[in-house]
Amino acid sequence: MPNSTGISSSKNIQKEVVADKTIKNKETPLKKLRTWYLTAQKLDKSAEYIQRIAKIGSEFKSGTELTEKVVLAINNNFKGLHSINQITEITQKMGMYSVFLKIMEKL
Repeated sequence: MPNSTGISSSKNIQKEVVADKTIKNKETPLKKLRTWYLTAQKLDKSAEYIQRIAKIGSEFKSGTELTEKVVLAINNNFKGLHSINQITEITQKMGMYSVFLKIMEKL
């Protein structure tokens, strides 16, 4: 059953973050910035924060390098989403286990 929170839809992002937690991997920095933008939305970051990401993306397209502070923010947001995904998965498994126990009690 799909998760109505939308958090599970980020499985691809989650797997990528686990595989490589730095900006320097096979994915292009521009694609990483786009993923960061979507991640920030999923983390319910403020409109100002998301606008700043868009501005950083525009500046990057114009030739401005990503600062260490930006790379750190990207990685922290990815880690945050990964943590939420893990908690969601555990919670869902606990819910399923609880249902299983109730069914077993009735047998």
